[in-house]
Order: sequence, then structure tokens, then C-alpha cells
Amino acid sequence: MIYPTLKPGPSTRVTPSGPCPVTRRHDPGAEAGPASISRYCETVNPTQAPLYEIKANLFRALAHPVRIRVLELLVASTGEVSVADLLADLAVSPSHLSGHLAVLKRHGVVESRRAGSHVYYRTAHPAVVDLLTAARTFLLDSLARGSDQLAAAEALPRIAPAS
Repeated sequence: MIYPTLKPGPSTRVTPSGPCPVTRRHDPGAEAGPASISRYCETVNPTQAPLYEIKANLFRALAHPVRIRVLELLVASTGEVSVADLLADLAVSPSHLSGHLAVLKRHGVVESRRAGSHVYYRTAHPAVVDLLTAARTFLLDSLARGSDQLAAAEALPRIAPAS
């Protein structure tokens, strides 16, 4: 298959395998940090590297237990959830929760709305519930093989989609 070529320019760099997009390290939305060549250009087609970066950033956004629990709380709600309600359900400081919400928002997983001095969050896409359900299924299947922690995992709060 012939892939469209990526023309070298200010946002690309030529590598041994061809032009490769230049990205920010770890977080493309971050202002700080030097730009670098995508580390995936040597293993995937250079035109597809940005797509893999976006996918990897999605999984980085989900890669913390507090953020997973926040998403579970948002999915279980019937709409938006205030930061105060999230704080009541989580054993974290307001600044810690704020940082986690910022990561989720930066990666497009949640959206927020300010009403006076209150901020309300909701999932940005209905497929978030499917993503959490798939992760739970994977977890339970993996634990069933080991079965040491299966009972603890089954005792986790159920993920119920909002109606």
C-alpha cells in the first residue's frame, strides 16, 4: 500500500524512514518543554504517528486511579457532577483533584461548566462508559486467571450508564 507523503516543514523532521511529525514530549497540550521527533516514527508509518500519539495520550489521561474513579462517578451520575460532590466521594485534596480534572479536560475526556463559584463536570463523549466497561471486563477476566483479587474486584462499585 502506498501512503501519502508527509512533506517536510516546520512541524516535521526528516528521519531515516522519511518525514516525521515533530511533537511535544509527554503532553502535546503543554506549553513547556522542547519539541521532539515522535518516538513512534521509526515503528509506524510517519503519516500515522500523530494518530498513535493521540491514542497514547488518551491512555495516559486514564493512567491514574483517581482519574478512573472520577470517570466512574461522572458516568454513574445522571448529568453533571460538581467538584464539591466529587471531593465528597474521593479522599483527595481540592488541589489534587483539580490537577486530575485538568488532565482529563486537556485530553478531551471531560468537559466543564462554571456556574457562579461552582464548576460542574461531565464526560465529553458517551463512549467513555464503553471504555470503562471494557476496562472492567478486561480486569475481571485477568483476575479470574489469577483469582487472588477477584473477590475484591467484584466488590468494586458497579458502573451504571446514566439514563
